[in-house]
Amino acid sequence: MLRAVTAKLALYHYDACGYCARVREALTQLEVEVEMRDVLEEPSWRRELAKVRGRGTVPVLRIEDEEGVRWMGESDDIVRWLWRTYRDREPPRFSLTTVHRGLTLAMWALFATGFFWFELRSWLFASALAMGVPRSLLSAYRTRSPLHAMVAALFAFGSTAVMLQAADVVVIPWWWAVYAFVGALLVLMLAWRIRRARASRARG
Repeated sequence: MLRAVTAKLALYHYDACGYCARVREALTQLEVEVEMRDVLEEPSWRRELAKVRGRGTVPVLRIEDEEGVRWMGESDDIVRWLWRTYRDREPPRFSLTTVHRGLTLAMWALFATGFFWFELRSWLFASALAMGVPRSLLSAYRTRSPLHAMVAALFAFGSTAVMLQAADVVVIPWWWAVYAFVGALLVLMLAWRIRRARASRARG
């Protein structure tokens, strides 16, 4: 436990990353003090990762203790290390990550079944889209990202449109909403990259 008390930790992450959210949840549960280094807000931290580890992917936990400095990637490994170090036990089997993975598997299972069960294809696709609603809302809650909430709304709209079409009520070209969403997302990402580049130049 001495290592747990004296270790200086820094988490390289960004808010919208689901794997990072899993690590943040563990840190909150364990009440561990850690320096949060958002690689999107500060590009130099991603460059530091790329220099030390050969790639800039996150999450990565920097551990500085009496053994020296170590860099740990992979959310499963980080969460396991945190629980073993600070609670001397394995991480809980049930978590928000478990629920998210279950919803993801169920959604893709329904999609896959729809490709082979032609008679119920529309209903299976509609159910898969409906399953994406709680999955995306959970992602929005875990990552604090409004993007996932927008995706949840898109899933809800698509599911409703497919159900109405399957019931021969009305045909709604819901895919146009998808195209519009993707287009708006690309514009927002471009604007964000330009803003980040300008901020980086101003700091440099």
